[in-house]
Amino acid sequence: MKLTRKQKIIIFLSILFFILVIGFYAYYNQGNGDETTEIFKKAKFSIGKVIEFKPIKTGSKHSVGAPSHVTVEYNIKDSLFTGTQEGDVFFTPEYYIDEDVKYLIVYDSTNPSRFRILFDSPIADSTDLLRYKKDSRKILMDIEHYKEDLNKKTPE
Repeated sequence: MKLTRKQKIIIFLSILFFILVIGFYAYYNQGNGDETTEIFKKAKFSIGKVIEFKPIKTGSKHSVGAPSHVTVEYNIKDSLFTGTQEGDVFFTPEYYIDEDVKYLIVYDSTNPSRFRILFDSPIADSTDLLRYKKDSRKILMDIEHYKEDLNKKTPE
């Protein structure tokens, strides 16, 4: 049986659609959650100071916009690390961060440049860090909690 031109076009478009769906799925699931899980599996803790915060840029009705991101500094054994965390990778507040507050940093013990900032874990002094280290098992078991959008604090 020979296929008509219309049938060939329908088959081609179906295959193209299938490939595009797989491509979009692969693009949007590049392992960001897996990286967070890996960081949490090999976790060590530090104190981070926000040095730059860029709130979310909302898009127009024709564009998506840009996620918020924050740049932070943290020390590990006399080495200063600087890194950026994007709001689309891990929870980052969209509109407001108190830049005077220090936050808990969870970093990968085998690659300290891979980290996550836990904005709902502020650190007032070194005793807070010790408390978080003591409670680390509880914190690390609740990875999904940190993946949720906890952005309740907005400027008033």
